[in-house]
Amino acid sequence: MTAFSCREDILNDAITWLLALAFADQAFQEYDTAEQLWEQRVPDDMENFQLLWKKEKQDLHVFRPSPSSSTPLRQKTFNYWFTTWMRQAGYTRPVS
Repeated sequence: MTAFSCREDILNDAITWLLALAFADQAFQEYDTAEQLWEQRVPDDMENFQLLWKKEKQDLHVFRPSPSSSTPLRQKTFNYWFTTWMRQAGYTRPVS
């Protein structure tokens, strides 16, 4: 038995949300918009390609109280939202 139930809902895909945060922070070296990224194709001889971060964005906290904040989200707040998102994504048992 697994703690994850299959859901193909893109809203529950963590990568989608992380990409949105990265674009909001203008963090990528080569892409300014999601459309630019979606136009890319992984070469046939590769399984993936790297998204390079701008040097000045590499130490920026991903999870912050607000986009303009440079401080990290408090652990208690992060745990609350993480648990909520995991349940919405289909996890039926706590994820630690």
